[in-house]
Amino acid sequence: MRCQTADIIIIGGGITGCCLAYELRKKSFSTILLEKDTIGAASSGRSGGGIRQQNRVPQELPLAMLSKKVWQRMARELDTDFEYRQNGNLKLLLSESEIRLYREKVERQRSAGLEVSFLNQKQVRELLPVLSRDIEIFGGTYCPSDGTANPLLVTKAVAAEAGRLGADLHEHDTVTHVKKNRINGKTAINVKTGKNSYESPVVINAAGAWSGDIFNQLGMHLPFEIKRSHILVTQAILPVIKPFVSHPSGYMRQALNGNLHLGVSSQPVSGFDTSTDVDIFETIAGYYIKLFPFMEHLPIIRTWAGLTCWTPDAFPVIGPAPGMEGFYLAAGFSGHGFCLGPGAARVLSQVINGEQPDVDLECFSWKRFLTRGQIK
Repeated sequence: MRCQTADIIIIGGGITGCCLAYELRKKSFSTILLEKDTIGAASSGRSGGGIRQQNRVPQELPLAMLSKKVWQRMARELDTDFEYRQNGNLKLLLSESEIRLYREKVERQRSAGLEVSFLNQKQVRELLPVLSRDIEIFGGTYCPSDGTANPLLVTKAVAAEAGRLGADLHEHDTVTHVKKNRINGKTAINVKTGKNSYESPVVINAAGAWSGDIFNQLGMHLPFEIKRSHILVTQAILPVIKPFVSHPSGYMRQALNGNLHLGVSSQPVSGFDTSTDVDIFETIAGYYIKLFPFMEHLPIIRTWAGLTCWTPDAFPVIGPAPGMEGFYLAAGFSGHGFCLGPGAARVLSQVINGEQPDVDLECFSWKRFLTRGQIK
């Protein structure tokens, strides 16, 4: 088996891995990307499609704001229209107890430079006129520069551009073994798959829900948990909802083709089960009809489920991994990888290239789990 080499090997062909290949090729690193399935087939292609800055934890907000800029740049640079639109993000407040909390969040985010507003009941209904008049609402928060993109298009578009720039993309090439070697006094990381052998001084684990499995091959453990989210897609209708809308039980958006995408909040799952749970759909369908009565007779034409990798504090691990020189992590995005992946790729590529990163990655270090006793 011939060993292929490159400056950098990326494990994972989702939005983060493909954006890493794109960013690193622009910096002239020879790059190999390994994907166990097809590009964008796993979590990135099964996401809700939201690109959100508002209501992030303080540590994550700078990365979300940077990611928005990267999304804007990709929309200009890539040949494919992947349906990126800045139609805003609306968070519905359905209990009085939320008012003070979200007012404080709005003020904190404004002080960080984000354009975000607290809306009263009238303003929410003006923005979302199809919301049921029988539902008592207590306001909402709204960020006009937030948006959406088509998960089925964007990862493939980024990968295509990375390939055009010279990245070597390998689909259906599952990583089975990762090992550190010393060759002529220098560290090299050997990556074996079912088909090939690869070697590089730098390897990035961007394998999404499978990141923990890759990391475990090195004899290390991070406190990742796998969760499953569900999406229901309705028959296409005329435009009725402009912003991405979130509520206590999930989220929704209307795609450019008119389909409504109705999301269900993530729940823990055993293994890597992407089957859909009928009970969840029956429960959430009733909730959506309560919020939006016009949906009562709207056909559901398809469903899917996707897996996400969560950390105990629900924000990602980005940067050098413990115990292995040249091994990096971009994982544990906790359901936020579709939005944050492009920004994380930009920052991590800057770190690898010896540049000052646009966002400080210290708060995303794995070391936070060590101090909390959460690493075995």
